[in-house]
Amino acid sequence: MAKMQLEPGEQVLKEGSVGYLKSKINMAPGGGFLTDRRFIHTNRARAMAAGGLLGALMMKGKVDVDVPLGSITAITRDTHGRNQSVLKIESAGGQEYRLVADFDEWFQAFGHALITYHGIKLVEYQPGRWTAERG
Repeated sequence: MAKMQLEPGEQVLKEGSVGYLKSKINMAPGGGFLTDRRFIHTNRARAMAAGGLLGALMMKGKVDVDVPLGSITAITRDTHGRNQSVLKIESAGGQEYRLVADFDEWFQAFGHALITYHGIKLVEYQPGRWTAERG
């Protein structure tokens, strides 16, 4: 795993506490960072308490998810046990990332970042499932 590092000119649009479901029984707590270019999840929950993005960088949180926004093909409202607020990201190549966070809040942020910075619109094609349509 690489250490979190922003690229020159990259802007953080949203950050917060986000769990990453590595499997059905393994969740990595940590921080989620949505930038104008990608979504990053760091596996260090302490980084969030130390001051958001600056804390994550200072604490050298390890990155376990790094998804370029342009590679997103779909977003789905998913569940995990009783939790109805899991955001599942599907990317080109068939990778899936399940995030435990406030679905509505993060979905809105992803939708805004995708259309504003990549010209990609999220279109609902069945209840709770949106596909990413370019231009």
